[in-house]
Parts: sequence; structure tokens; C-alpha cells
Amino acid sequence: MSKVLILVNHDTAITYLRMELLNRLLSEGHTVAIACPRGKHVDTFMDMGCEFYELTLKRHGINPFHELTLLSDYYKLIKRIKPQAVLSFSIKPNIYGGLAAAMCNVPCFSNVTGLGITIQSKHIVSFITKPLYKLGLSKAKTVFVQNTDNLAFLQKKRMVSDNYHLLPGSGVNLNRFPYVPYPEDDEILRLLVVGRITRDKGIGEILAAAKILQNRGKKVKIRLLGYYDEDYQREVEVAVQTTCIEYCGYQEDVQPYLADCHALLHASYHEGMANALLEAASTGRPILATRIPGCREAFDEGISGLGFDVKNPESLCAAVEKFIALPREKREEMGKRGREKMEREFDRTIVIDAYMEELSAVL
Repeated sequence: MSKVLILVNHDTAITYLRMELLNRLLSEGHTVAIACPRGKHVDTFMDMGCEFYELTLKRHGINPFHELTLLSDYYKLIKRIKPQAVLSFSIKPNIYGGLAAAMCNVPCFSNVTGLGITIQSKHIVSFITKPLYKLGLSKAKTVFVQNTDNLAFLQKKRMVSDNYHLLPGSGVNLNRFPYVPYPEDDEILRLLVVGRITRDKGIGEILAAAKILQNRGKKVKIRLLGYYDEDYQREVEVAVQTTCIEYCGYQEDVQPYLADCHALLHASYHEGMANALLEAASTGRPILATRIPGCREAFDEGISGLGFDVKNPESLCAAVEKFIALPREKREEMGKRGREKMEREFDRTIVIDAYMEELSAVL
């Protein structure tokens, strides 16, 4: 019987995106171990029969002591439980999990869920992180990449060679997010924003656009779903009082909100593949999103969604106003085309099959 160790920075990275992979591994008789900070979903993993190992991981910042501790913790864990394969997701597990697996001579399969500012910018942190990321990924047996632009960047920086496998993001569970009939129009069109309340998700542009739309008398409501990852609480509270913003907090179940909205709005600066877009399209909702890698792949311009320029509130407003002007039948049709695109290109079984194919060489 083979053992697979999964390294993530948060338990929700499994709960919402990789439960199908977990179930597939368990159903084929493999032992699954999970290492991450303890969260409220850990008991579910253990009830399924998984092993759990609690590790401390700080997602932000590069403190040498913390980073060396994480590398040491990964190394000790791999040495102790002796997995046949390590699966890592996101930057720090990819770096330090990849290095630890290589030190233990265990094949590692790394998933680049997005490059982020720390990799792509010219900030001092980037100059530290990029060489580490290159080292971590160079040791991987397979590097899963979620969009072609990320792949081109990784190849240009010589972080990957031919050991990559291009995926349609994390895919979407078409059964968990079934098509829901398009809502009837009322006086106000409802746009939904799902994601962390943080600068990189475009919250500044969304709040600015809400003010512009309010001043122009547009009958639209922008609902925010997500937790504060940065200190935007005061700005959001002011926007709720003065503009068309409505803050609904973090929600475990986004499906009722998706069903009730007329479109999903996503103003992110960078993505691997935006899962919120895939889930909205699977539900049959049009997408309004920035034309960036990891977003633009999720919709077809004018067919299942509308794009706008990143970091540009006026461009965002123009897309919203264009969408508002469409007849309901056209918006409903865009939602249907989005669902068809998810069925055709983003079914999560495509991702699971790719993982099992790569793992078959070592399990």
C-alpha cells in the first residue's frame, strides 16, 4: 500500500478544491497524510481515514527563522512517515516541501496555483523568493501549472524545464455547482464578488467603481463575500453606507449567492486560475473579470462574459454598464454558454485524471 503526503498552507485548500483527489486516492487503496496548520476541516479529513500532521506555516513574509523551521519540519515529517509521493500546493509548500522531499529522495509533484506578487514583482522579497522557488521546483518530478502565461514565466526564469503538466486550474465540480436558472430581473442588478478582501483581488478598484456607478445613478448592487486579508474594513464600511456595496462577510456556502446574482465580478491582479469564476460559470452566471492570465481563460469575450483592464475602475465601470444594458435574454444566454464551457474545458475530473496519471509512475 502506497502513502501520499499532501502539503498545503490551509485546510480549505483541500476542502474546496481537492476533496475529489482525496477521495480518488483513498478509493484506490492509498494512505493519505495531510500536513498543514490545524483548521476546522481537519476532523473531516481524519473521519475519512486520512492521517493529519499539524505544522505551523506563515503564508506571508520571509522570516529566515520561520522558513528554516518549516523546511526542517517538512524534512523530519517525510523522514518519519516515509511517503512514496509528496503533493505540494502554493508557494511555501512548493519551495520547502519540494526541497525536503528531494533531501529525502521522495518524488514531489508541485502545483503552481499562482505566481503572486512575491514572485513577479521587483520587490526585495521577490529577489529572495525567486531563487528559492526555482530550487524547489527544479527538484519536482512534475510541476502542475494552471495557465500558459504562468508556464511561460516559469520557463523564462528557468524554474521548470520539460517536467510540467498544464492543467485547467483546479477545475470545477460540475455536480457540486450545477446549472441554476437565471434570476428574473428586478429594479437592481446584483453583481457578486467572491474572494479575500485584499488589494491584489482588486478591492480598491471595486470600491472606486461602486462610487462611480452610484454617482451615475446605475441600479446595481455589488455584494462582497470574503474575509478581510488586509485592513480594508473601514473603507468597506464607508462604501456600504455611501455606495452600492453590500458586505456579506465570509460564507462557507457560496451557492445561494451565486444563484441569486446576475453576474460574478472579479477584479484580481493575478491568478493561477480563479476558482470563483469557474464556480460561477458552472452555475450559469456570466463573468465580468480582468483580462489577466488566470481569468481570461474562464470566459469567452461577449459570449460568456465581459473583460476589463486590470487596476482600472473606469474600465470596470464600462464593463458593468455594458452588461446592465444587455437584455435579460442575452445575459441568460451568456450564463448558459459559460456552463457549456465549464463542461467542455474545466471539468474537475480532467485534473484528477492528470494527477493519477502522473502518480502512476511512483505509486
